[in-house]
This record gives sequence, structure tokens and C-alpha cells, in this order.
Amino acid sequence: MNKKILIGLTAFLLIFTNCKNQNTTDENQLASLAKAAEATDRPRDPWVFRSVLNEKPRMITIALNERLWVAYDTKYGSIYKAWYGGVNFNGAVYTTSHGPQPTSQGSSYINGLEDSSVWYLNGQEIEDKDFSFKGYSFLDDAVVLSYEISSSESEVIKILERPEVVITKSGSLALKRIFEVQGAQDIKVELETPIQSTLDANGLSINSPYTLEQTSTSSYEWGEKINYIAKIQLNKNKRTTVTTFFDLRVGEEGAAKEEVKKTVPLDPQANINFSNKKINIDGQVDESWQSEEYLKIDNLIYGENEIEGAFKMLWDNEFLYILHKITDDNVTELDGVDFFIDSRRERGSEYDSNDSYYSLIMEDLAKLDVSNTKTNAKVIVRQNDEGYVVESSIPWSDLNVSPFDGMKMGFSTHLNNVGSSTSSKYSWKSVSNDLFENPASFASIKLVDPKNNSIETNAEGFAKGILVNMYKVGVSLSNVPEIAENQNPNISKIMPSLDHLAKRGSFHGIDDSFVINAKAFVNIQEKGEYEFRITSDDGSKLHINNELLIENDDLQGPTPKNGKVTLDIGMHEIFIEHFENTGGEALLLEWKKPNSSEFETITKENLLVRSDSIMETDDEIKDVIIKSPISTGVKKAIPGDGSILTDVHPSYDLFTARPETFEPKVGGMDWLPDGRLIICNWEPDGGVYILDGIQGDDREKITVKRIAAGLAEPLGVKVVDGRIFILQKQELTELIDHDGDELIDEYKTVANGWGVTSNFHEFAFGLVYKDGYFYGTLATAINPGGASTQPQNHDRGTVVKISMDGDYEFIARGLRTPNGIGLGVDGEIFVADNQGDWLPSSKIVHISEGAFLGNRSVRPEIDINLEEKPPLVWLPQNEIGNSPSTPSILNDGPYAGQMMHGEVTHGGLKRVFVEKVNGEYQGALFRFTQGLEAGVNRLTIGPDGGIYIGGIGNGGNWGQAGKKWFGLQRLKYNGKTTFEMLAIRIKNNGMEIEFTEPLSETSGNNPEDYAIQQFWYKPTEKYGGPKMDLEDIEVKSVTIDESRTKAFLQIEGLKEGHVVYFKLNSHIKNNDGERLWTTESWYTLNNMPLIKQGEKK
Repeated sequence: MNKKILIGLTAFLLIFTNCKNQNTTDENQLASLAKAAEATDRPRDPWVFRSVLNEKPRMITIALNERLWVAYDTKYGSIYKAWYGGVNFNGAVYTTSHGPQPTSQGSSYINGLEDSSVWYLNGQEIEDKDFSFKGYSFLDDAVVLSYEISSSESEVIKILERPEVVITKSGSLALKRIFEVQGAQDIKVELETPIQSTLDANGLSINSPYTLEQTSTSSYEWGEKINYIAKIQLNKNKRTTVTTFFDLRVGEEGAAKEEVKKTVPLDPQANINFSNKKINIDGQVDESWQSEEYLKIDNLIYGENEIEGAFKMLWDNEFLYILHKITDDNVTELDGVDFFIDSRRERGSEYDSNDSYYSLIMEDLAKLDVSNTKTNAKVIVRQNDEGYVVESSIPWSDLNVSPFDGMKMGFSTHLNNVGSSTSSKYSWKSVSNDLFENPASFASIKLVDPKNNSIETNAEGFAKGILVNMYKVGVSLSNVPEIAENQNPNISKIMPSLDHLAKRGSFHGIDDSFVINAKAFVNIQEKGEYEFRITSDDGSKLHINNELLIENDDLQGPTPKNGKVTLDIGMHEIFIEHFENTGGEALLLEWKKPNSSEFETITKENLLVRSDSIMETDDEIKDVIIKSPISTGVKKAIPGDGSILTDVHPSYDLFTARPETFEPKVGGMDWLPDGRLIICNWEPDGGVYILDGIQGDDREKITVKRIAAGLAEPLGVKVVDGRIFILQKQELTELIDHDGDELIDEYKTVANGWGVTSNFHEFAFGLVYKDGYFYGTLATAINPGGASTQPQNHDRGTVVKISMDGDYEFIARGLRTPNGIGLGVDGEIFVADNQGDWLPSSKIVHISEGAFLGNRSVRPEIDINLEEKPPLVWLPQNEIGNSPSTPSILNDGPYAGQMMHGEVTHGGLKRVFVEKVNGEYQGALFRFTQGLEAGVNRLTIGPDGGIYIGGIGNGGNWGQAGKKWFGLQRLKYNGKTTFEMLAIRIKNNGMEIEFTEPLSETSGNNPEDYAIQQFWYKPTEKYGGPKMDLEDIEVKSVTIDESRTKAFLQIEGLKEGHVVYFKLNSHIKNNDGERLWTTESWYTLNNMPLIKQGEKK
């Protein structure tokens, strides 16, 4: 059976009505093809969908039946896989996990020919460039795939394929593929495809000439699975049907195997209480255990359900306690329990020094770990009439940790039942049988002590340890901020040490956007020089006796930094500041004592803190003072004055433009000719929706209808003459409604030839339509955490221009995460790009043909010497931006003709005054509005003139802290005047600030009212970058014009290629005594004007 055999057959098993060859597919042909096989109930909505699958980027998956899923590689028009078990939908859009992508699960009936052409014309394999996937259509609950092949005779051959499941009366399962060829004329069209995995060659039916080649066999207890490759000549005057029958036992075995591979969630499955009472290890269920509930060990790993088991746990400062209770009427000497502990919950794939495995076979206890150390654990086994009890105490010294309230640990336990002829194994929560070698399969527990009974206080009122206060903040961070006054922390605990180098989840359930303030007294018993080291992700500072010793303050992975200080014997105060933005997190405090050569963690034996210093906590998002480049001189965060805004702009009214139950993560928005709104959603189902009544003021009258689904992370939509176009992850697609019911019948591929990989970050953003062309942007691949993947596909980081007929070209390069493309001043195209390597900060860039925009990670060998086009504006990271989106024009009141853009992470809208100097755009950046329900991903101006704002959110850095992960709202100009800076203009001898209202007679007259700095950015391979050559600039004089709406600042030393930062005195007022809406601006100075001179009076 292992040797290859070649079988030549000609079979005509089904006769269909002849079809004429023609160059287009009309609806009658599609309907006829759809009815060629009977439909069935579909297991999923949507049952046809696009995605990455098993690291293949351009896949279409069809869930035909609960037991039959089929995936095609649209690059080749080939069947990739037919299987039982469905899809594990993992990845950012599905599970918020950055990095993974969907994978098939279960057992394969068919495995396809990967990464190779499968089509032949006149016996010759076609080239990849000659094949095109043209989309798919729905009719009568059937899906029809459409392909085109260009022949050497300059003819286009069209092929339609309809896959369907067939269930026979006997219950057998089959895949039927029905093909129709159009325009082949005298050309022989052949398809090479895997065709079956059945017990023999009788499990297939083909009504056209074909050859079969057996490729492999797989042995099972019930028989053999045989795999074939078929080369099928498609009929030209009738349809071709290919039917393969499957043995269902293949799917059943695969599904059973798949279940074993699953792991438990990261969140703890049980809270373990602190014990105030001394526990006597004697095998008795005494009073100490009475208040604790049993946790059932009821997950059967193998064998039959014959016994029952459960356990309880407690802890104190010396031991972890476990009580097992087993009900078994036939206890043997080989019965027993195992328990597994990952003391730092690192969930590694193999054991390390923090993982322990304890095995008890009745009275024989062994600790098995990587160091083979002896255990100091105590265990007592006591048999009774019902079975037996195992009571254990494990010293924390065994586990190399000190316990604390909120500490999370990996833990699982097995119950082993070994009889003379049969045996069984049970587990708590964990579902696999690999716990003895794989800590990633452990379940999780959390130690809890809500009354702080674990804190031991000495006679002077001190406890051993360090006070840790954690603050969940509502903004992105790039440096350690100050916590605004009079706020309670989210978490306040006395910890045994600062030793957090474990994986995500170690920081008491807070993973991103937090600040730690930690303080204690360190007890110095020997005078001398001490070298401290603080390792942090992201930044940190260490103060000793109120003096800054170590500044390790940056966006970074775990980075150590050292500092030396001479200390006398006695108590010395230490204070640690730490911030975490997104991604991984770490904080470790170590020291090297005098005459020591090694660093060691500073433990509670050397730390003291007042036991009554634990603060009250709450769940609120905290205000922080992002240290303004120029200090405001206050300790309280004032929105708009050196700090982020919090409210809606006073000149606009806010309306939530969605029904309560509709929660869109908006990937794109545009308007139908009748004034209804089209939205594509960045959601697992990839839906497209029509919203009616959205221009009114009554949420209850807004209606929502889903018209399409199954798109792959769609992030752009454009309506052109009533036609709907969607930019999804791998292609530009037109949505066509053939029958007028406003449910999409055809998903027509317009263009999809650009390079893609399976990387999660290779988004396609859009969409702009200008002068007959579509414009979108293609993001680069990155590794989880932010570094660029190497090597990159050379088509990434580009602006792509696409014609209506699908031709495309790249008109600009050097982008990274260009989430947002729009029309701005002069009808020009602008793009928002996000900070990363080669992008020291985020920016808004003007797109001109042939421009290189700075990111050299895609083609380093080519781009290294290219001249970078400067941005319209830099967005200093976390001061005024973090993840910008969707540039757009402003049409309202005094702001008409200016630009705005959204912000996913920093939130709200930002405003940009634009001017053209020496032929290039540059401008001034202002805070504009906050107070929205979500981070802003998309903007569109409605027919009513309103600004419609699409919200979004996700884990990591992909959302505004404290906000929803969805949203749709409208800002409408109300005509009220808001006192603020309207514009800043460059002159060759200074800068002019224009205000929306006149300054009061006593405001803004003095140079001291204007603090100015300038700096520049240097792009490097490092993620982000600092401000270079930051310097203060003196304002020589101030001249106010007669209207008192313009102030000319005479300034010397302004430099091209710099950002000029303005901080105005917060006491500047208008004639009504109102203060400025915002006191800051950032002007990107690309060019100095040649003749524009400011007027001095």
C-alpha cells in the first residue's frame, strides 16, 4: 500500500444540461450552479469568511457543515484543506492577543497542495501571474467562487466553483465540488487537486477524464486513510463534478486529540485564603479547614469515572497548605495524588527553578524538579471507610518565593487511581496529561488576604516589606508622570520585595497603563558603598533619602540601570517610581552590598514600612500630570494646560449616533447618496452595516442593518456613485447587491496583487477616492512588542493607488502603521503614521508621488540613503499623540480650512493649522476635543455638516484607557466661540499667534507670557526616540495688533527641521475673563519663509 500507483480513468457519472461558452457570468448561470447541489444548515454566521489561516495570508474558509469545513488559498485557486473541527479564532480582532492568527483545529480529510500552482492549460502549468481570484457570490444559500486565468492566446478563461457538503441516507459525508468553465474555446483546462482520504479509490466520483496518484497512507485502529492527488480535465460543454466521500472516524479521532491540546485560562480559577490559625498536619479535617470550600478534581484525563476527589487550600507566611479528600472503596498501594506548582506563574513550556512537582504514592512523597532538591514539605495520609485524606504543608522556602496578598501562582493537582486491571487519572481544571513536564498547562490560583492579617507588625509599628501603590491611568505614557493630588490608588499592598520579572499578569491583574509608587526604609547594617540596580519595563526612577540616584526612564523592554551611594548604618528611605505603557512589564530592585561581587534582590529582611501606610483603594482611572516640557508649576492636572483635555470642545455639541445595542468598532465610514451611513467593522465577523436616521437627534429612531459579513479586518470603505468598496486586509473588494434586498450577493475582488504575509500587523488602511483612483496604505509587519519583523515584504509601508479595473501602483514609501488616510487642505492626501523604529514619534505626512517618508525597515539595503520628506506635523509622543488616525478637513466656523485627525490611544481629536512655506506644508498642532466614548479610529463629514466619529479599542496600546472599545458619535458645530489659539504662523523674524477672540488689555503683552522651546527628532532603528538638542528660546518682544487677536513674537534662533513648542501663560484671558481652552501648541518648522516678516510696533 505504500508504493505509488497511477490510475487512468474516464468517468461520466452525471450528465448536466450543456452550457454555452461566454465571457461573463450572469445571474441565471450562478443560480443554476447554486442549485446543482442541495444546501444544508451552516454551523457559523458568517459561514464564508476571509482571514489568515495556518499562517496562510489570503484564505477563504467555508463552513459547509458542522463536520465539514473547507479552506481555499485564493492566491492559487486551490483547495488548502477539508477538515472536521472548525477554526480557533485567535488574534487581535478575535481575542485581543497581538501576534497569533486563526488556525484550523481537528482532523483533516484533505490536505492541499501548498504554495504551488494547480491549474494547467493544454498540459502546461500556468504562471502565478496568470491566475486571479475574482471573489465569490451567494445564491440560494450556496457560495460560488470565481477565478480567471489568462491564456497565452490573450484570452481570459473564467471558472466558477461551488463547494457543497453531501450527506447520504446512510449518514456518509462527502464534499462535492461543481465547476463551470467559460471562454476556454479549444483550450484544455486541468486542475490538480488532493481529492480524498478514504479507505479506497471507490470513495470518489468524477464526471470527466482524470488521473489518480496515491501519495500516502495513515494507519488507524479501524483501518487506513489513503491520500490521492487527482489531475482532472474540466468539461467545457457541461459542468464538472468531483465528489469525495469521507470516513467520519477520521474526524472523530482528530477532534478527540484536539481537546487534549487545550490549556486553561490565565486568570486564576480559585482564591486561596490566608489562615489566622495554626494548622496541624495530622490528616484530620479539623476546625482550621471548616470555612473553606472543596474544589472538585473532576476532569477525567483517561480511564473510567470510578472515584471522587476534592481539595482545599490555605496559606500563611510560612506554608502553603493542601488538603485532599478522596472517595475510593478500593484503595491500592499505587493510588495517590500529584500536585504541581509554578510559584511565579511564568507558564513556561518546561520546568525551571520556580516549578515544582510533588508526587505522593500513598505514604511515599517525592518532590521532583529541575534541581532534584529534597523537600521540607510535610504530608500525612490517613485512610478511612470512605477512602483517604492527604494533608500537606509546603514551606515557601521550597518554592523560592515569599507570599503576599494578591500573589498568583500556577497550580494543578492530579488524582491517580491504579487498579489491578484498569486505571484512571483526574485533574483539577487542567485538561492535559503533561503537567509533569509542561507548566504552561497548569491552572492558576491567587492568594488573598483582604484583612491584611499576613502583615506582621513589630513593636514600633513597622512591617517587613515595601509599600506598593499602583495607579491605573487614563493616558498613554512615555515617561514617569506625577500622580495628581488627592487620589486613592487602585492597589495598595505591602510586598516582600520588588521582584517582578515574570510574564504578563504579575502586576495584580493590571497589565497596561499604570504607575507604581513604592516606598520603604532600607535597613543598613554595614557602613559602606552600596550599588543599587533597578530593572524596569517601561521606565523607573530610584530615590534614596530624597535624592535621585537612578533615572531609568524610557519606553523600553526590561532594562537595568545602576547607581552607587555611600550609606551609614541605620534606616534610609527609598522611593521608586515606575510606569508601564503597553506590552510586557517588569520591575526588579537589587543591590550589591559592600565587599560583595554579586547583585541580589532586596528582600523583606532588609525592608521596613509603616504597617498602617496601606491606603484606601478604588477602581477609578487616575489623573496624572504628564510633565509638560515647560512646567506649569502646579501639582494638580489642569486639562488643556500642560495636560490632556477631558471635555468636549465648547463650540460643538456631542450626540451618540448609534442605538444602545449597536457597539461598532469602526474600521471605515462613508455615505450613500440617500444620506445613510455605511460602516465596516473591525470585528471578528467582519461586518458591513447601513445606518438610517443617523443625522437626526433621536437614538431610538436610528436603524442598523448588516448587509455583509466575513471580511478580513476591514479598515476602509468608500462609496463611489452608489457603489460600495471595502479595503480588507488582503484586497480591495466591491460589494454588489444584485436583487435589491440590501444584502450583498457578490464580493467582487477589485485588486489583491500586493505582497502580504501572515503577520498580524499587516493591515490595509483606507480609503480615499480621488480623480478616479482609490488610495490606501499598507502597514508593515511587526513582532509582538513593536519591533519590525525582518525581513519585510517590499510592498509594505506604502501608499497604494488602485484603478477601478484593479491596476495598482505604489506612489509613496517609508510608512510603518499608517492608520488613516484622508483628504486635507487643497484636496491633498495626508496620512497618519504611528511611532516605532525609524519613527521617533508619530506624525501626519503629506503624500506626494515618489515620496519617501522615513521608515527604513522594509528595504534597508535600498532605503538607507533616501532623503526623507518631512512631515506636516510631528506629534510628540504622549504629549499630544500616540496612535493618530484619519486626517480630515475642518469646515466649521473659524476653523474652516484647517485639518483635524483622530487618536486611538491618546484619544479625542487634534487640530492642525496648515500653511505652505517654500512649496512644502507645515503647521501648528493643537489639542481640540476629548470627552468621547472611545478612542477615535475614523472620521467622516456628514451631509449635515456634522463630524461623525468612529471609535475602536483593543488590548495593549490599541485603545484609549478608561474608554469603551467601540463607539459612534457626532460632533456638530453650535456657533459658540471658544477662546483659544486659532493659528500660529512662521515669519522670518519670529512667529505670529492668532486667537479666536481678542485678548484682554492686560493679557499676552509680555514676553514672559510665552514660554518656547525647540527640538528635533533623529530617526534610528530604535523604537521611538528622544527630543534632540532641546533648548529654551527667548521671546525678545511681543506686539499685539489693533484687534488684539494677533500677537507677534520676535524670536531669534529658530531652526529649520525643528519642532517649536509653545506654552502660554494659563492666566491669559479674553475680555470676558475666560481662560484659554488649551495653552499649548507644537509647530513643525520645516522651512523658514524667505520674505514674510512679522510686524513690530
